[in-house]
Amino acid sequence: MNDKHLYKELQLRTGSQAVQELVTHLSDVLNKDPSFAIAATVDSMRALDALLTQHTNADRSSIDMACAVFITALTNASTLGSAKLVHCNPDEQIVDYTNHDDYLME
Repeated sequence: MNDKHLYKELQLRTGSQAVQELVTHLSDVLNKDPSFAIAATVDSMRALDALLTQHTNADRSSIDMACAVFITALTNASTLGSAKLVHCNPDEQIVDYTNHDDYLME
């Protein structure tokens, strides 16, 4: 076995673990009562962040933007909470959880 083959094996193993962690947390979101699913959405976002950080060449600001969009959609789709992406650019992402159902009016 050469170094490239070993590197790819390691990458596949860590990738599989990262994907499994994301799937596990997303399953938690689905299996929890919507009033208790917020923590699972945050865990899912952290798992997505880890996957993107480890297995893409995206810069930190792009990963942060992807995670902000993901947590906003996941919160709105699976919890009793409501989130609105107020500001999203490479330098700053702001998600507002205070104005319930505002995202539905846009």
